[in-house]
Amino acid sequence: MDRFADIMTTVLECEGGYVNNPLDNGGPTNFGITHTDLAAWRGAASVTPAEVKAMTVAEAIEIYRARYWGKIRGDKLPRPVDFVVMDGAVNHGVAGMTRFLQAAVGLTTTGSLSDQDIAAVSAQANSDEKAVALAMELAEARKKRYLGHEDAPHFINGWRNRLNKVMTAALKPYSVNWTFDGGSSGGVVVNGGSADANGAVEATPKTSLMQSTISDEDLQRGLEAAGLYKAGIDGMFGEKSVAGLNALLQQRSADISTGWQAWSVTRRKIALGQLLCKNLAIDTGRIDGLYGQQTRAAFEAFNRIKAGQPQETWRDDINDEAANNPPIPAINNTWPRQRDVSSFFGPHCNVPMKRLELPFKMKIAWDLDKDVSGFMIHEKVHDSAARVFDKVWKHYGQAGIQEIGVDLFGGCYNCRKMKGGTSWSMHSWAIAIDFDPARNQLKWSHLHARLAKKDAQKFWEFWEEEGWLSLGRAKDFDWMHVQAARL
Repeated sequence: MDRFADIMTTVLECEGGYVNNPLDNGGPTNFGITHTDLAAWRGAASVTPAEVKAMTVAEAIEIYRARYWGKIRGDKLPRPVDFVVMDGAVNHGVAGMTRFLQAAVGLTTTGSLSDQDIAAVSAQANSDEKAVALAMELAEARKKRYLGHEDAPHFINGWRNRLNKVMTAALKPYSVNWTFDGGSSGGVVVNGGSADANGAVEATPKTSLMQSTISDEDLQRGLEAAGLYKAGIDGMFGEKSVAGLNALLQQRSADISTGWQAWSVTRRKIALGQLLCKNLAIDTGRIDGLYGQQTRAAFEAFNRIKAGQPQETWRDDINDEAANNPPIPAINNTWPRQRDVSSFFGPHCNVPMKRLELPFKMKIAWDLDKDVSGFMIHEKVHDSAARVFDKVWKHYGQAGIQEIGVDLFGGCYNCRKMKGGTSWSMHSWAIAIDFDPARNQLKWSHLHARLAKKDAQKFWEFWEEEGWLSLGRAKDFDWMHVQAARL
């Protein structure tokens, strides 16, 4: 067993399975992976409690290796320091535990380890005796952290048992032992939670999309129909409206992404609009209070229903035309036609996926403060897509990528129907990727779409060399979209 796997055996024993303790600011957690870490790993803005609960051990270990062991540079740390730091990174956060280590060695506490920091740690722990002493010093720092936590009255016994177990395992090869002996006192640390120590509210996520809204009057009508608002429909979303909004979100919390209590009122109102759409069987995806492509389409569908207008099905005509005509020529025929994707890729919404690590940073288009370093994609197309991203990076560089907008991630896997149609979207097989949806809107032609401009031509050629299809180049709409399926 390698060192990482050896340490993870104890870490996973300490973390256990799925928990959603209302006293724990971290929110829903499984195998010690918080909902925020899982969302970041999958390239999503948020996840639901059900998605956290369904996470596999294998995926959790992948996340631990990449987002914890890799960041603490565990393979460079001396034993048993690596054991205490890894478990501490999981329990206190990578930056927090790194600062403990840096402070113990007398370094500037930056929260990330440089080559010079690693050299200093190795120099201080250059014998078993000194390494064990450093590990014990780190255990004392962790104990102090626990005792200073305001939730210590609820969790101190568990924290004491955890640190005892970790130190017993870490020090097993040595003729020494360390045990936790303490009580509880004030202070607070929020580990993975949405609100800070004073209950501060998160800022409203910034989106690159122009918003189509559900009116405040309709939001109030939804609250009134739920029996949670009785102050009259006046379009003035004040204290009574907000109180009804909060009550409804509490009632429907199982359907809503975690941490909603710390969302701004603006984000909670978007979540209310998503719930009203869901009540009308309009697919909004996650109820997450984020204004992305699917939410915009859902709100537009809501307003069409309100106006007595029929829902759009124009994509069905395009799909019928494609199915009944020869396929559009491609540079290669690696991927099947749309009508054959189920036989080639498997059933929609139940596909084998693999994380694609990006060679450059992207941002979620409807939550611009969230970086994307990778996302989940069908395992059959993973290597092909990875080759394309590498070519894009080498050709354009960071400035060029930002100029054409392909640093704005519009999503990959999403179990839904096509916008404007009744067939399943290629996103339901995780074989489609969207870029910069604000500047490449669904119905825009080459006259308006940013990715139809000349400087984006090589971007599309890289995809086409791998057999992927641009709907923009093939049909002059949906220029944000590329898919591993021919028409």
